[in-house]
Amino acid sequence: MFAITQTAALAINAMFSEIPEGAGLRIAYPEGSQKPQLSVALAPSEQDTVVESAGVTMFLEPSVAQTLDDKVLDVHRVVKDDGDLYHFAITAQAAG
Repeated sequence: MFAITQTAALAINAMFSEIPEGAGLRIAYPEGSQKPQLSVALAPSEQDTVVESAGVTMFLEPSVAQTLDDKVLDVHRVVKDDGDLYHFAITAQAAG
């Protein structure tokens, strides 16, 4: 099952503190695209997989959910003088 690290959850909560109750981040393939894209959604689509972890709700389009089933979302924070940057990455989950 797709997972979200605590570090990624904290970054998402800091960046999207205004997401209404029941809403979440959605990963889907935009029409005509081969690359998944992240967006904010007020509610999941009927067939989305809902993943809740560390206070973050994510909606995964069915084909994306299948692709990300054994993956984890993590983040690396880069502190800069003009503001912090967050570099999100999806990687394989550790075996175990």
